[in-house]
Amino acid sequence: MSGGVTNLVRAIELARMTRRAIWGNLLLSLVYNAVGIPLAAGLGTLFWAGMVIPPSFAALAMVASDASVALNSTWLAVRLRRV
Repeated sequence: MSGGVTNLVRAIELARMTRRAIWGNLLLSLVYNAVGIPLAAGLGTLFWAGMVIPPSFAALAMVASDASVALNSTWLAVRLRRV
């Protein structure tokens, strides 16, 4: 960015969008893990008799969590180019 007051408005908008994306990624990750960790720990056996999640499924779910955060960040980069 070059110097000048006119670019200040654009910089503030970019910062707000970035902060919103960071909070969105944090919330997405927290919700995903709040549901996934108890299920992986065996909490599902209390509600559904004999339901046990295999470790390979838990690993796949963690990869999906990371991928969703990465995709959300990539989508932010696309949105930031439009500003």
